[in-house]
Amino acid sequence: MTTPAQSLRSLARTRASLDGEEVTYWWSGSVFAWAPDEPYERLFGFEGVNVARLVHDAEDGPDSYRLLTREAAFYLDPVTGDILETWRDQPVVHVWNDPANQKWRPFPVPTTDLGDQVCFSLEIPLAYPSPLPTAQYPRHSAGDTYRALELFQFFARREDLAGPDPSVPATMSWTGCPRGSRGWPAAGGPAASLTIAAAASSARTRRCPSAPVPTSPATTRGSHGPRRGGASRTRPAGRTSARSTRPCEVQEHGGACGACHGRPLYGCPMRFVPRWVLLSSGCAPVLLIAGWTGAAYAEGASYDPVSQTISVLGAYGAAGFWVMTAAFLALGVCHLLTAWGLRPAATAGRVALGGGGLAALVLVALPAPSSGGSLRHGAVVVVGFTLLAVWPVLAVNGGPAGPWALRLAPSIAVTTLMAAGGVWFLIEMRQHGDAGVAERVVTSLQSLWPFVVAASCLRHARRPGTAPEG
Repeated sequence: MTTPAQSLRSLARTRASLDGEEVTYWWSGSVFAWAPDEPYERLFGFEGVNVARLVHDAEDGPDSYRLLTREAAFYLDPVTGDILETWRDQPVVHVWNDPANQKWRPFPVPTTDLGDQVCFSLEIPLAYPSPLPTAQYPRHSAGDTYRALELFQFFARREDLAGPDPSVPATMSWTGCPRGSRGWPAAGGPAASLTIAAAASSARTRRCPSAPVPTSPATTRGSHGPRRGGASRTRPAGRTSARSTRPCEVQEHGGACGACHGRPLYGCPMRFVPRWVLLSSGCAPVLLIAGWTGAAYAEGASYDPVSQTISVLGAYGAAGFWVMTAAFLALGVCHLLTAWGLRPAATAGRVALGGGGLAALVLVALPAPSSGGSLRHGAVVVVGFTLLAVWPVLAVNGGPAGPWALRLAPSIAVTTLMAAGGVWFLIEMRQHGDAGVAERVVTSLQSLWPFVVAASCLRHARRPGTAPEG
């Protein structure tokens, strides 16, 4: 480890793996509050996991890397060790950092010789716009800029570092010193600060073994993110040459996070919306409107879009039958894909949105007759409208800190607007008025809202507060 490149390579083998396989660290520790003229107070236990993958960064040189990581951590009751749901009558928001990436270029890594062990030290100062601006969160904010100092120490055996393995067993200690009380109201008073210290013993702070993560409230209730692609190397901190490609236990669970009792918390490491959801949700209103426009054009002057419904365009024998049928088919597929990818939304809302998509597909199989009415077709229309009207409220998730379109007030407002549109449509139908206009207005809103939600979630995911690259 005589050159900066060699020093960084040794750190990289200790922190991650040179062959690009995933490495998972699991840690536990405590959170302390301290204030002028006050004794230290242990507020919480603290436990979490970090999954990391190292990739070469060719643009910065042959010896440069990017460390790609995501992590989740949980505040625990200091006595029982249970995950906290509330603290001093306030809801607790746990730590979900995705991504928490770093760029590594060769530098003289501070190294301490401990005999048969080597210690690598990293000091990482953080400063970025606070996710809790003072104007919005006067009781919780320590300022408009989040500032902290994070101190890491990675320990590996000298003998292992001298070997050829791309990754070596390691232990780690971490101390975080955020300025202020990190969003905790009355945590020692307004002048108080927190110190987060993770244990460094090989029994408590180590890479997850290939067997399940040791049982604890945080690892059994909080490690429910969907599996990430690719194999993982998961090795204990003790001396062992065993290699395993079995994914860490933290990666094998699906569904919602245990910390929220089945309600997925926005910001869970696997709860971000994939960008293709913008495409599926954005195509829904475009294809639907293009469909009824094209079908109406095919019908010619005999069709009145002001007073006649969309179903008339998709009826058996209509000139625009195939155009409108294709539009219904595309709408259903778009809603199903969006429901699948809209991970931050509550499960009930995603199911309702997917149900609305299925209703559109059923309309393809049960089109309106060329004359008269159809009870089956009408029933499917009612079910589809109802599901698409209530899904915004059912999808609410994350409270005031969640994405705007998944908060309660806007969701209630849009559901109310859709319901009012439905009432308007029924009145126009009964009075033989402008039913076509009413139907198009409410249907356009229903097809557009999933795109609004997806865009809101993606914008929320890019807000300050996730540890930046650097």
